[in-house]
Amino acid sequence: MLTEDPKLLARKVLKFEESTRKSGQYQKKLEDEIASLKKQLKNKAEVEELLRLEVMKIKKNYNSLESSYNKLNNDYITIIDTLRYKISRKKELSKSLRLLNCQLSEEILSKSNPYKENLQQTLTEQINELKKQLDEKDFRNEQICKNLKLMKDELNEQLKIAKASEVNLRKSLENLQKDFQEKENTLKAYDEKFRLAEESLQLFYMTVKYKEDEINMERLKTKESEARENVLHDAVRNLQYEIKSLKHEKDEEAARKRRDDMMSRCSVYTSPI
Repeated sequence: MLTEDPKLLARKVLKFEESTRKSGQYQKKLEDEIASLKKQLKNKAEVEELLRLEVMKIKKNYNSLESSYNKLNNDYITIIDTLRYKISRKKELSKSLRLLNCQLSEEILSKSNPYKENLQQTLTEQINELKKQLDEKDFRNEQICKNLKLMKDELNEQLKIAKASEVNLRKSLENLQKDFQEKENTLKAYDEKFRLAEESLQLFYMTVKYKEDEINMERLKTKESEARENVLHDAVRNLQYEIKSLKHEKDEEAARKRRDDMMSRCSVYTSPI
């Protein structure tokens, strides 16, 4: 006979099937979340690679700017040194011209010469022309110095901007790496959660299979019991019929044999399964 109510067992089976369906939905949800995280990690890796290339590009531009700045700075120093040398030479030349002018003036004054005034005027004009040329060279040199200083200031500003861009990109890259690490840790946690859920689901499947086997065994026992009850009912009807016919038996010996035969059959029918 069944140890549990078949209806109760059927309800348990339905409950197991519902739990199995929910576990399957939970497993599908976990798989979707893991796929989404993997897609996000792939996108993060692509952005990180683009940022890395941008950092390399900015670093290359920065190195090029720095090289240009160093070259311009060296040219600036060379030009400044040249200008200083020329200014020094100008001072020396001016001094020499003044001395020459004084000497010539004294010489002209010390001599009686009918062309004295004309010569002095010619020398004065030559000296003034030389001074004018020197002043023009000084003006050009000052303009060159100003232009070089402006170029130097502009390059310094570009270098500052390049350095600031590099710092910002490095910070963005660090934040992306940190976010990437957090996503990777989350993915590992989901993998572990998925593994545990898979183990739990496997255990649940084994439990359901065991219960199904148990229910099938109980059903088989029920069928065997029902078959035995049917046999017993048939035997009881046959015995009742024979008992009725035994009452009309006149031969005592034949009646005794029939009674013994019925008792033997009853012992077979009433023996335990």
